Amino acid sequence: MSQNRQVGVCWLNGLRYSPNGLPCRYDRNRAMIDGLAIALTTSYVAWFFKNHETRALYPFDSAYSRPADPRILEDRIATADGETLVVWRAEAQDGMPTVLYLPGNAGTLSDRIDRFGDFLDAGYGLVATAYRGSSGSTGQPDETKLTADAHQIATLARAEGQSVVLYGESLGAALAIKLAADGIGEAVVLEAPFTTLPDLVDAQYPQENLGADIAQEWDSRTTISSVDLPLLILHGREDRIVPQAMGREIFEAAASTKKTFLDIDARGHGDLWAAQAKAAVMAFLDVR
Repeated sequence: MSQNRQVGVCWLNGLRYSPNGLPCRYDRNRAMIDGLAIALTTSYVAWFFKNHETRALYPFDSAYSRPADPRILEDRIATADGETLVVWRAEAQDGMPTVLYLPGNAGTLSDRIDRFGDFLDAGYGLVATAYRGSSGSTGQPDETKLTADAHQIATLARAEGQSVVLYGESLGAALAIKLAADGIGEAVVLEAPFTTLPDLVDAQYPQENLGADIAQEWDSRTTISSVDLPLLILHGREDRIVPQAMGREIFEAAASTKKTFLDIDARGHGDLWAAQAKAAVMAFLDVR
């Protein structure tokens, strides 16, 4: 098993932030651009978003590695437009559901190997997808393509005959909400969800009014109103990347009648997967 690494969203301009606000691992190819974005003025940030929206919003780590847990197998899935997605999967024990895991945009699948192992130890199956440009998958991401890819992977997960529960962290939470609104899954776990992408960008750069220029909406606030599945939201009180208030907005807007918001004290964006969160997730899935 790998070391337990903190995983969260990369925000913004290719930076990967740890819960204490310090940058963590970089992709070498983006290091120079990322450094310039920090060194220059916020007006550069506005220019960068306008001209390089995809790079700013999806600073994925392309590094590929095989699953370190022998229980997890790797598949390669062809998309309709000719790209290849890396998918990790493991079978569920008899009578247990499969967790369709949609990661955030920081790190790789390997960075989540410990939490994947926790699900497998509890008997759950796993299907975890690497987004376009991440963890060995090919292609360039955008909202439309990532949504189509998530639907394709969800179809494969359901075809195996197991019930499916959705787990989305940050960016993945927005995808999980889209899938749930389309009738996929039996329950939903959201880790640090945001309301809309323009809202999130404006929260990060309140002086720049960048949200108005963001073409990709990711409107989870509206979409969650169609989700009536059992719902658990985890959000750290010290989250400096996605304000906890956004997670609470998502919770209030959800149509679910069986829903829980877990306010995790002294935790930020990328360090939620600790004892309190793990216990809450397992208990929620056991009685979904």
